[in-house]
Amino acid sequence: MTHATVLAPAPTARQTPGEWLLVCGVVAPLVYVVADVLAASRWAGYRYADQAVSELMAIGSPVRAVVVPLFLLFDALVLAFGAGVLVTAAGRPLRRVLGVGLIAYGAVSAAGPFAPIHLRGATRTATDTAHIVVTVALVVLALAIIAVGSAVDGQAFSIYSIATIAALLAGGALTFALAPHLAAGAPTPGLGALERLNIYATMAWLLVLAVALLRAERRPAGTTAGRKP
Repeated sequence: MTHATVLAPAPTARQTPGEWLLVCGVVAPLVYVVADVLAASRWAGYRYADQAVSELMAIGSPVRAVVVPLFLLFDALVLAFGAGVLVTAAGRPLRRVLGVGLIAYGAVSAAGPFAPIHLRGATRTATDTAHIVVTVALVVLALAIIAVGSAVDGQAFSIYSIATIAALLAGGALTFALAPHLAAGAPTPGLGALERLNIYATMAWLLVLAVALLRAERRPAGTTAGRKP
């Protein structure tokens, strides 16, 4: 008599709480892009290529009520992503630093809607100055996060991270050159395009980072080859 061999189904891997938090790093950049595009499309007369993202949530903006909740959702997702990086660090100090940096980025970004600029032509107040401080802090944090995170997923990701930093530095210099024109209420041709290239480059990097960390977490237990810092 022959006996059929019955193969038991392979156990289905369940996502850990840390992995669910890392998923927030995939969702966050998508939320930001949707918020930006949606708000810009609902403001008649808004010039996407020439006006800053900050103007969407400015005091007096007709789409402030739309964009602020979505931006705050983005911030919450970044905070959760940073927590996920910390939870899954597992003795890797560089990832702990990365997690703290992401949490700091999310917290500072969340301050942005509460320190809005005024629309062009309006009198400038302390909130406009505070917004500049928040913006500079976000740029510095983004560069630091990308520099620290460049080592988490091999040579290709390192090269991609370095290229992103170079692009942000170049684009940032051009953007800040136009900032005085925005403060003066003067035309700012190309400002929106330059600023969005910088922001979207950062969002793309965050998404790629999240995917890389999720892939690392889903490697078979006990795998040590290629373990990243």
